[in-house]
Amino acid sequence: MSYLKKVFILSMCIIILFTIGCSIQSGEQSLIKNSYFEDVDKIIIYKGSAYKQIQDLESFEKVLKNIEAKKVNIENLSSDKIEDRYKIIFTYENSDQERKISFKGNNMLYDENWYSIDKDINDIYNKIDSKEKMDGNLQRSKVKRESRKNLKTKDSLLGNWIYDDETYMEFTKTYIIYKTKQKYRKFNYKINRINDNKIFITAYKDILFSKDIDIFKIEILIDDTKNNIILKKKMLKSEMEYKNNLIYIDYIDDQKVELGSFDDLFFVENKDI
Repeated sequence: MSYLKKVFILSMCIIILFTIGCSIQSGEQSLIKNSYFEDVDKIIIYKGSAYKQIQDLESFEKVLKNIEAKKVNIENLSSDKIEDRYKIIFTYENSDQERKISFKGNNMLYDENWYSIDKDINDIYNKIDSKEKMDGNLQRSKVKRESRKNLKTKDSLLGNWIYDDETYMEFTKTYIIYKTKQKYRKFNYKINRINDNKIFITAYKDILFSKDIDIFKIEILIDDTKNNIILKKKMLKSEMEYKNNLIYIDYIDDQKVELGSFDDLFFVENKDI
């Protein structure tokens, strides 16, 4: 084999390896999954009660994929209050599913993990070529959110809480009701005691002409706003335990509004309870 041919083959191998390496590196840097953009119908970015709807979806996808992020030690997250929280909501064609990415300062909550990012979300928002609008229901929900702080702990439990977009938990004065698209379960319950911001509950089945049967114990930690809770459930027969984060929802003009927020640092600060 001639010297020039060897050099040519070696050069081609280097180019191929370099191309593959760049491709892998590029994939690693793109934190946000392609599935967030597949079959997407709308992308809306919120700044508090203000919002902009993305017109150029392809360009915005590039902006988000260019964000470089590093996972944050949650103990280092600041608990300071930021008025204008940013949130990006993705909705999809022929689906009720929503995906959300939340921002707090230079930190981003994505796929249940917090990351520090190299981009300024305020700068991204301001550069979006779209008219800013105000969501009236979100403005009205602020009033509802603030008013719940004054409720007694027992009373603040009443109403609807959600795990996710499809799983609801409602507390009435008598029942706990679990609701999904496929299931509807109702249990009697009694509050055993309340210690500061903790509520201890027993759920049971009310059996006619028979002794009530306890099914599970619930321990609820509620935050100062009364809009976010951490719920621990222990099954009495199987000894299985579950823990879930829930947020309070209400309705304004038949539209669901979230008064709590899954990106609240309450959930971070109490993750190990």
